[in-house]
Formats: sequence, structure tokens, C-alpha cells
Amino acid sequence: MATNRLLKYIWTMFIIKLQNNIRQRITDFRKFILLKKQKYILPQVLILLSVLLLSNCEERYELSYAHTLPDSNTFYFDYEIIGGNSGMPEVTDNCSYINWLNAWEKIDKWQELFNYNIKVPILALKKSEEITIKHLADDTWVREFQIIVDTNIYEISLYSTLEYDYSVFWEMFVSQDNSLPVSLLRGEINSQRTKGYWIFYKYVFQQIDIVKIDWEIIDSELNVSFENVYERNNNFGDIISLSYPLNDTNLFVINNLDISLKDTTSIKFNRANDKGRIKSFIIFNDSLWHCWNSDFLNDECE
Repeated sequence: MATNRLLKYIWTMFIIKLQNNIRQRITDFRKFILLKKQKYILPQVLILLSVLLLSNCEERYELSYAHTLPDSNTFYFDYEIIGGNSGMPEVTDNCSYINWLNAWEKIDKWQELFNYNIKVPILALKKSEEITIKHLADDTWVREFQIIVDTNIYEISLYSTLEYDYSVFWEMFVSQDNSLPVSLLRGEINSQRTKGYWIFYKYVFQQIDIVKIDWEIIDSELNVSFENVYERNNNFGDIISLSYPLNDTNLFVINNLDISLKDTTSIKFNRANDKGRIKSFIIFNDSLWHCWNSDFLNDECE
């Protein structure tokens, strides 16, 4: 048991060190180019003062930003989001609920992807927000913990590394039954924490991208795009985009691009009162909104 844990630690440290070395070489090269450009523009004394100021601020920046994950809406969306505050309605007449049912179907098809293919790293990211972070080496920190998913126990190591431009690089390693850890996730967040990405892996004999997420905050609104990028997945190539006003997360807009149908379905929903609307030319043969009320019944659009 002790030998297996030691091997896991050595393997993980080797991968992290290798990645850090590569990133450090890139950083050094960029700094070299930058200094060359500045040589004939700024006096050397200003460069020296800048370095001193940055060195004084760097630790505060690291403590404030490198440890903190962005909002969970940047890596997950609840595919039961339009299921209603009181749970799913008892649909006795499909025709009377057809607008809501069509919206539900478009979102529910993402359930397989989130509840099966990337369930472990998603739950681990959520759990990591509760875990105390530890400084590992140089600009790298780690959260280490266990999670139980469907009776299976997983060992999680989530690393965050501060980059030369103060962006933060993330990578998650997962192991089970003392196996060697494998990476199931990577991501990056810019220094202003207004933009980033996540990539989830499927690990068989090599890492294979399953889901790619891009997110950005624009004008007090969080915009997140989930893309199904694994060609063996059902609905490969589909993209679902969500927009959340930061001051009211009950209101959101969903656009679902269905590659096979070559159609984009737009959905607007208010989680506070369960009212919503849907627009799809393929479904309704028009470009109009089709609405439902707080009981999920078809309704006139206001």
C-alpha cells in the first residue's frame, strides 16, 4: 500500500514538474523578447522599478487569485434546469405542453454527457471549493481529497499554477484503487477572471477530449458554451450556449445548436416562476416564439 502511494506521488510530481519546466521555458523566452523590445523604448531604471513593484505585489496576487475557482456555472449546467421548482409536471396531454416539452427535450439530451462521461471531474470540481489548498512548489498549489461517486472512491488532486501573465492554469489528476493518476481535466482563467476554458478528457489508452467549455463575462453577463467534441459520443458536434445575468441567475437564455438537424433552438426561461419560451424553425416551421406558463402549459407570448 505504501509503495503504491509513493509511486503515485512520484508519478504525479514528475508530470507536474515536466509541465512547469515547459511553461517556464516559454515564459523565459517571452520575457527575453519583451525585454529586447523594451530596451530601446524604456530606460533601464524604469524596468528595474517595475520588477521591484511586481515582486512586492506578486505574493498578494497569488494569494488572492491562484487558489480560487470561478463560478460553478463556468463548468456545469443543470440539465434539469427547466424541470420546475416543484419537480416535473404530470403531463397528461402532450399537445397542451408541447412548447415546454420541446424545450425540455433539447436540454435533456445533454444528460448523458454530464451524468456519465464527465460526472467524476464535475463533482470533483464542485467538492474542491470546500478543500483547503496547499502550496506545493514555485507557483503551483494543490487540493487533495476523496470523492465517492456511485459507490466508487476516487482520489483527486487538483493543481493550479500561476502563469507569467498572472493567468491560472488548472489540471486535475484522478486515481482509483491505488492506480497511477491520470489527467481528466485542464483549464485556464485569465488574470482578470473574466474569461477562460475547461477541457474534459476521456482516458482509455490516451487522453481524448470529450467536452470543451469556453466562458466569458461580458457586460455583467456570464456566457458559457459547452461543445460535444468526442466523435463517438451521441450528438457529436452539438453546442449548447447559456447566458446568465450576474445580478439575477433565475433568468437565462439557452441556444442549442443541433449539428444533425442544422438547426439552432433558442430558449428563454425564468427559474423563479417557471415561465419560458422556445423558438425553432425545424420544430415549429416558423421563426416565432412559442411560450408556456408557470404550469408548463402552452400560453400566448406576452
